[in-house]
Amino acid sequence: PAKKARVTIHTARPGVVIGKKGADIEKLRREVAAMTSSEVHLNIVEIRKPE
Repeated sequence: PAKKARVTIHTARPGVVIGKKGADIEKLRREVAAMTSSEVHLNIVEIRKPE
């Protein structure tokens, strides 16, 4: 099994996902790491023209 996971989140509002000073993204990273029992790297990608 892989020891690292890379997760990409596509969102129109990356600031909401990241949170103040990155607090929300760290919380999300910890929760995903607990579910998968592996190290997680999160990428946040902004959707330029959401429909």
